[in-house]
Amino acid sequence: MFCTDDETDFGGTAELMVHELRHRFANELASTLATLHMVKARGPDDALIATAIQRVEAQARILRFMCEPLPAKTRVAEMLGKLCHLIIRSRPDGERVVARIIASDVMLDHKRARQLKTIVFELLTNACKHMDRGTIRIFVQVRDDRLRVTISNPVGRSSAQPGSGTGLDTVRALIAQVNGHFQVAHGPRSFRCMIGIPVKTGSGVPCGNDGAQ
Repeated sequence: MFCTDDETDFGGTAELMVHELRHRFANELASTLATLHMVKARGPDDALIATAIQRVEAQARILRFMCEPLPAKTRVAEMLGKLCHLIIRSRPDGERVVARIIASDVMLDHKRARQLKTIVFELLTNACKHMDRGTIRIFVQVRDDRLRVTISNPVGRSSAQPGSGTGLDTVRALIAQVNGHFQVAHGPRSFRCMIGIPVKTGSGVPCGNDGAQ
């Protein structure tokens, strides 16, 4: 479903991600249809119709962003900032969740950037699923020829056990395909995942001081 110009990015494991993405969008469509049925049963209701339209539009924006080609060199903080914005806006209660990115001025070639975008999409979606409100924190740096990304978020009281779903299993497989590493840590009210992806010389270039978005 997500288009790339190099189908060998993740090998056969990409099929698992496609399956997971279809599952997510199918759920969103089901929720939208349920809202529309409520409209039909209750008569005209502008608020419900608006909610249905907003959810469809939000998912369309995410899909468009994930499918669009990346420049030869991609600024990681900018890419992740836009991805966070789109995912949070897709939540009905998006105003209760914010994202904070702390990142060196890292540039990646389009292939590594596309891989990172695919992985972080799943991790951010998972974070939003398991939290009621609060801040998602993302830290990005290049160290020892590896791009290192840490994502941490609070976990809601009623949330299912994080770190054990099909989506994260797929992320583990995707990262293994590029000889990376993936770790998770969770407590009663928090969850953190850490990934490391190798970058070739000149592929990830940190420069300047750390900043926040």
